[in-house]
Amino acid sequence: MWLKALRMDPARADASFYLGQHYRLIKRPRQAIQWLTLASSLKMPSRFYHQWPELYSCLRHSELLNAIAMLPSLRPQHMQLASAAYAKASVDCSREELKPVEQMWKAVQRKQVFEGKPPIPKVRRRLM
Repeated sequence: MWLKALRMDPARADASFYLGQHYRLIKRPRQAIQWLTLASSLKMPSRFYHQWPELYSCLRHSELLNAIAMLPSLRPQHMQLASAAYAKASVDCSREELKPVEQMWKAVQRKQVFEGKPPIPKVRRRLM
């Protein structure tokens, strides 16, 4: 349904936002990040029928940060996306909306950033 909506009106962020939110909720952050990045890049269309202003201000940036925070480790491009989303949210969110955004930003900052392939965790073998 949302893919059809996106094809019908690609200038609106609603469809890509809901696709991203769907993937985040089913714990597929990489797919979520793709759709939420698209939603975050769109401007509010000049036509105002059935627009959701909060989506174009704070919510899409908050969801993108949330999806990035779900990743087990981050690549430099994830940090760039997170930094841009946090900067936009800092301007567009109300003081109340900003509290969870700041928590997600701190969670992202605590993640390990790596170049290339992620490190392979060491497995301890039990002696029998």
